[in-house]
This record gives sequence, structure tokens and C-alpha cells, in this order.
Amino acid sequence: MVSLDTASALESQAFYSSLVIEHIVAKDRSAAFQKWREALIHTASRHAGFIRVDRCPPLPCEDDVTKWYSIVHFDSPESLDHWIESKERKQMLESGQKFLEPIALNRLRRV
Repeated sequence: MVSLDTASALESQAFYSSLVIEHIVAKDRSAAFQKWREALIHTASRHAGFIRVDRCPPLPCEDDVTKWYSIVHFDSPESLDHWIESKERKQMLESGQKFLEPIALNRLRRV
């Protein structure tokens, strides 16, 4: 039997604040993009509240681009917002512009 304290702790760990990121990359830039994406993930992992990143398989498209999806999970909306607004993330996004088409950001939050 699970105690109320344990159940409460498990419930609080089951919900995250998440950011779904879509990167649209020209097929000939995929290798360089993957290296950059790992650096971006490493940057996120150093921020307070980071839980994990889920990397989805690439989605080849007809127009010579590949869509890459990542879901970044933090322990709270505040932690996620702190990383989104961080200087390090903004610098990484600037450095990645050479690989990317426009980026779509959607936040998934616990309701």
C-alpha cells in the first residue's frame, strides 16, 4: 500500500511543464543540426528544474526538409519560463539560425 505522502510525491512528479519544439531543417543540414540540438539540450539540462528531453524520430517532408521534434520537460512553469528566457538559450537559438527554418513553440502545462 502506498502512503499518502508517497502518493502525493508521485503525483507531483507525474506532471511537468513542457515545451514542444519543432525544428524545420534542410535535409543537407541534418547532421550539423543534430550536433547543435544536442548542445541546446545540454544547455537546458544545466538549468534548475530540468527533468528530461524526449527526442522524436525525424519526419522527412516532400519539400527537401526534415521536421525534428523535441519535448523539453521542467518541474514547474517557473523553471520552464526561466530556461525559455535565459541568455544561454537565446544565444543557442541565434547560433542555430543557420540550420533552421522558422521555429514553432507550444507550451503544455498542467491544468
